[in-house]
Amino acid sequence: MAYIGHRCGCGHSDLQHSGEGPAGTCQAASGASCGRGCTPSPDPEVIPTFDTKGQPIERLIPPGEGLASMSGAPIVRTCSCDACAALHEQLTSVAA
Repeated sequence: MAYIGHRCGCGHSDLQHSGEGPAGTCQAASGASCGRGCTPSPDPEVIPTFDTKGQPIERLIPPGEGLASMSGAPIVRTCSCDACAALHEQLTSVAA
C-alpha cells in the first residue's frame, strides 16, 4: 500500500516523524534523532510501502484512513489535510 503524506527535510515521513526535538533537531517517532534540522514540507507526496519480499504495494490508502496491522486494526491514521485529500482525489480520478 502506498499512502499520501508529508516528508520532513531530513527524510522522515509524517508516520515516522514526531516533530522537532531538542535544539531544533528532527525527532523520529522511534525516539532517535538524525541530528538534522526539522523542516516539514507542506506539499504531500505518495510514499510507497513494500511487502516482506521488497515488492511495492500499489494500493493507495485514502487520507485519514489507517494503515492496518496484520489483525486488520489500524496502527496509525494517515494525514487528512486538504492538500493530501486533493492529491488523493487527483490520483484516483485519473486512475478511474
